[in-house]
Amino acid sequence: MDGVKEGYMEMGKKKKLGAGIRFKPYWAVLVEGSLHLYAHPSDPEPYKTFQLESTVLEPSASASSSVKDKEHTISLRIGDKPKTFAFHAKEDLGAWTVALKEAIGKKAASPPPRDEAALKLRKEGKGDALFRAKKSLSNKIASSGAGKQGMKKIVNEDTRKVIDSLLEIITHQSSAKKAADVEKALVKVMVKGYLQYDQGIISNQDLQPIDQSVRVAFNHLDKLYRYYGVRKASSMHDSFVKASELFRDATNKVIKLLEPHVRTENIILIRNSLEYISSVEFLMGVWDDQSIEEELFVLINSMNKYTQFES
Repeated sequence: MDGVKEGYMEMGKKKKLGAGIRFKPYWAVLVEGSLHLYAHPSDPEPYKTFQLESTVLEPSASASSSVKDKEHTISLRIGDKPKTFAFHAKEDLGAWTVALKEAIGKKAASPPPRDEAALKLRKEGKGDALFRAKKSLSNKIASSGAGKQGMKKIVNEDTRKVIDSLLEIITHQSSAKKAADVEKALVKVMVKGYLQYDQGIISNQDLQPIDQSVRVAFNHLDKLYRYYGVRKASSMHDSFVKASELFRDATNKVIKLLEPHVRTENIILIRNSLEYISSVEFLMGVWDDQSIEEELFVLINSMNKYTQFES
């Protein structure tokens, strides 16, 4: 295996009561002969390590048959105990399967040194009583019905209208549940981001790379909108692929900024939600749905206004 593979995966554990498997997200670091799982990407030591020298990788279909609510899974048989792992997307499953096949059967290797800058950032201010109080309040706001009220204090009315329009589009394209998941993710991004900014942990300089990526993506969609109602999405497929790539670049920068401050399960929620609304399928589906023309106009108009102001 050449190098190290890192990323999120969920590990299954049998429930104590009743049948089924409960999954918990981890940051995974795969090196030759070893799979290291961290509770958080910037943790100094792994939560659990699996030695892969005698491990057997079982077909995903075998693992999926016993896990009804997880579509993309694999099973590692370590000794007599199989461990099931789940992934967000088919592409992730494929990439990890290839990497695991290369790592299995080799002598166990130690985890690579953790990013010292990330470890330092994670530790800064965490012994401070005020920080702990604010973090506790932030967690309650971002994970409860109070989140919407908390977000109203952070964003203005125009921004709230944009979010409402986006949620209406998601509801129409997918479901109310999906819209609720995306709204929950947006609340976490805004509340958590505001907390870190208010503490001085995140600066304007840290936000600038995200702002630049968002501006490029917004400008690209604004140019596409000139053809709205005139050309079908299928005739501009490459342009939507480009739009998706631009938004995913912004998503990756948001995740990188928030990772040291947000729990792993929330990072996965945020990533999954942002990747959903930036996917080619979602963008093209919205484009061809004339019934949500008004909501789309609100979004495009807001994007246009955003790019008119200098950061």
